[in-house]
Amino acid sequence: MRLLTERGSASAGASAATTRRARPALLRLGVPAVIVLAVAGGLFDGLHGAQAGLDTAVGTTLALLVAGGMVLLALSLPDLAAEGVVVALLSLAAAVMAWSHTSEPRYTFAVLGVQVVVFAAWTFPWFRCLPVLPRLGSAWLGVAVWLLGAVSALVLAPTYGVQRLVYAGIAVLTVLMFLRGRQRTGRDMTVGLAGGILIGLAFLVVTGSGNFFSLSHYAPPGPWGYRFNGRFWGGPLGVLHPNGMALAALIISLRIGPDRRFAVWQRLSAAAITTLLLYETNSRTGVLAAFVAGLAWTVVTLWRARHSMRSPVRYLGSREGALTVASALLPLALVVGVFVAAGGRDFVLAQRYGPVATKATSTDPNTAADNLTTQSVSSGRIDNWSAMLRDWQHDTLLEKTFGNTDNTRGYLLRQAASVKNQPKLTPDNAGVAELRRGGVLGVLAFLVGFGLLFWRAFRRGSPLWWRLSVIGAFATVATSDQALGGTGTTLLLLLTAGEVTMLAGLSDRSVLPDRPGDR
Repeated sequence: MRLLTERGSASAGASAATTRRARPALLRLGVPAVIVLAVAGGLFDGLHGAQAGLDTAVGTTLALLVAGGMVLLALSLPDLAAEGVVVALLSLAAAVMAWSHTSEPRYTFAVLGVQVVVFAAWTFPWFRCLPVLPRLGSAWLGVAVWLLGAVSALVLAPTYGVQRLVYAGIAVLTVLMFLRGRQRTGRDMTVGLAGGILIGLAFLVVTGSGNFFSLSHYAPPGPWGYRFNGRFWGGPLGVLHPNGMALAALIISLRIGPDRRFAVWQRLSAAAITTLLLYETNSRTGVLAAFVAGLAWTVVTLWRARHSMRSPVRYLGSREGALTVASALLPLALVVGVFVAAGGRDFVLAQRYGPVATKATSTDPNTAADNLTTQSVSSGRIDNWSAMLRDWQHDTLLEKTFGNTDNTRGYLLRQAASVKNQPKLTPDNAGVAELRRGGVLGVLAFLVGFGLLFWRAFRRGSPLWWRLSVIGAFATVATSDQALGGTGTTLLLLLTAGEVTMLAGLSDRSVLPDRPGDR
């Protein structure tokens, strides 16, 4: 435990002071530079782009302003730890490669190889931090499932077993990056993580700047992007699945929004960026998680002000009361605004796959390739879960206990494996994913992991941003498996970095508001 509680040297404090001094200069120089570059990029796209015109120039300029603002926000954050930034950037790079080259995994493997080399060199010697892992609920979520799955795979499909051990090693090295970063600097790793995510998402906005504010977005070729140009993915230089982008954007608000260590403009900017990306990605999973976290923020904030609200009219008429109530309702209002702007009831009930969504015939080659013809608001999830549960029933006892061995990552193929270019469908449910990849023991590891996370989140002294992060992550369990990690997922990174911070005893009370009237 002493490993985690050792603070960084005096250089860490000097670095923080330098960051604070540099911030005004950064903004004085950065804001004009962003404006000039955004206008230049917009003019060039408006004159020479594929769809030249005034509307293209304006849209591209606005998108580049958003991207530049995201980078400036990232660089303005105090106490940025390099470990958090590097983990975020490499994880997002792996995700972008995976979604940009779905049929050419060598690009993803290349980034993962770089990730392994960098993380291994950065965290050496590794064994000093390993005893901490069983204490982390996030390790039970992201590491245990690969180790459990490797047991059955090494017996029944050795190649898959070795590959699962490699994935487990990557997950361990990621945790070690946060542990060693905490030891080296004494800083909160989640701040650097948020900064890295901001920079990574800014790249996607830049590469998709020509279509960011368009009604029809760029979508990657192949079955995943087919018919999905109503959601923002990125651009020709790189794409990321809209759900992954939305959850990454949510991390920015979860970490920055509730923390008083950040300036008001930083917290409001984080909320604005998350709101914009939630709308552009059209992600129901992202909106659900944001709504649950926003509702929790509203309830907690108003509960803390309950004594002052015994005379509600008088309290709301005061400056303190008006600001407290406004801050309590703002996140929820933004999420509701996204919900309404995205279509309200139609947004929730939209059938994104199947004949109703596609209006295609059974002879459509793209429909035949993706084989997602179920008319369901769950986007085929329920059918995937049913298929995976049927597989589990027919698995061997070893597989039922330690995980299915049909492939390395536990995905589902709806057609015969010989059929090419069909999507590899993930469970999109954390519980089903654990059963698929780690068997019954994987489900138990999932319960232990979230049990530890909730226990640590609701201990006395835990900051509100951490509690909201755990609540928001748990809200995604039903429709996503991002809380379990995997190639390029970011939600587990927040849980891991935050838990390392809490375990290290850095549960500062810089929470907005800590008591009625704090802002």
